[in-house]
Amino acid sequence: MYHRRHTKNVILTVLIILSFVMIIGYSALSSRLVINGTSNITSNFRILFTDIQEGTMNSAETKEKSFEGTTATFKVDLKKPGSSAEYILTVENQGSLDAYLESIEGIDEANAASPTYIKFKLKGITRYTRLSVGDTKTFKVIVTYDESATEIPTNSKQLTLTLNFAQVSGSIPEPEPEPLGNATEYLAFDKVQSTVADGGNGLVAIDNNGEITTSTSPREYRYIGPNPDNYVQFNNELWRIIGVFDGRLKIMRKDSLGDLFWNSEAINDWTQSSLQKLLNSGDYYNRTGTYSTNGLTTESKQLIDTVLWNLGGSNSNQDVSPKMFYDRERGITVYSNHATEWLGQVGLIYPSDYGFSTSGGTTASRSSCINKALYYWDSTNFLVCSQNSWIKTDRTFKTWTITPSSLKQNYSYFIGMYGIMGINFSASYINTKEYQVLPTLYLKRDVDIMSGSGTEKDPYILR
Repeated sequence: MYHRRHTKNVILTVLIILSFVMIIGYSALSSRLVINGTSNITSNFRILFTDIQEGTMNSAETKEKSFEGTTATFKVDLKKPGSSAEYILTVENQGSLDAYLESIEGIDEANAASPTYIKFKLKGITRYTRLSVGDTKTFKVIVTYDESATEIPTNSKQLTLTLNFAQVSGSIPEPEPEPLGNATEYLAFDKVQSTVADGGNGLVAIDNNGEITTSTSPREYRYIGPNPDNYVQFNNELWRIIGVFDGRLKIMRKDSLGDLFWNSEAINDWTQSSLQKLLNSGDYYNRTGTYSTNGLTTESKQLIDTVLWNLGGSNSNQDVSPKMFYDRERGITVYSNHATEWLGQVGLIYPSDYGFSTSGGTTASRSSCINKALYYWDSTNFLVCSQNSWIKTDRTFKTWTITPSSLKQNYSYFIGMYGIMGINFSASYINTKEYQVLPTLYLKRDVDIMSGSGTEKDPYILR
């Protein structure tokens, strides 16, 4: 294939042949086994490759791929600058000893070797990843040919990558987070962040006070306005991106699952909530029963990150602004020793997500809106706050949030029909009132956007 490099008038014929060998190594077990008395060692350590598949291929052709035992191999032709190849590998612990990934060897050495414009990376597996007996782990090896490369390659490149597993003995650290690397390696974050605006209707950078900022190191990014281009296809449905938090996209379902109780019992602890169980371990999560056609698919669940959700509540009602809600959500004021944090996948929006989504209007600026109690967003001058919030303009019915009252254990906050938020006595009863439910979650940092512009008719497409 021929590739013309801009104004240099040089035609490059490019064919990069890459070979790859991945090896599973075992750390010595003798120092990790504790033998008491005359007990015999009957356990075995057996971690093997069980599959290798092509992933997304961009101007690349697989010449060979195979796996046998502890070795997996592929050879691929990258045909021009900008080419990339992705391989999906699966390992399984077929032994009788729990294991963890002690080290990864070979990536840095291969990336430093010539030609340096050919890069390798791993996605989906990091140091200290645990692999218990019977478990499988799927991860990706991705090789890219830098699109800005101008050199004619004169040699092939090989990666020999070794995953060293060790036996679990006692506690091990949490798996290391995947490195963020260059923004171009995490296209979902990069694609969305490239649309940052100064205000109005779109994605904005937010400072520590919830205000719009031009800082290159903001607290977070949020979509604001009546209808920004934040549509994304997820779970074969339209969802909307709330913003970017710590390198993750936070998204919520565009349409409600229906009117449901926050909890079937009068206990406003999200960790005990019937709604939480439905979304994370029940029919919705398993795509069974009532949700056999619109529950989470297996493919969708692989994109969801497990994160720590804040469950702080509020001990007052009519005075709480979006900025105050943000702080209280991250506090420890709850009813009678209820949980203040929850490690999970599918939650609901926060009151502050709603409040910070406004762009304000002619009678009240965004700054005025986020400093005004949400309970009074239906007052004359502040109607523009809810009217210019895409979270509110998307719906006209009462909608649950994840945040509880800390005064009463059977109250939780909801967005009202006219854009206000508060605790309206009997209207807030979590076990007698059924309101709209918008599943909300964080995508893993390594989720990519393949295509789309974010409009309702052309939503972002994930991979």
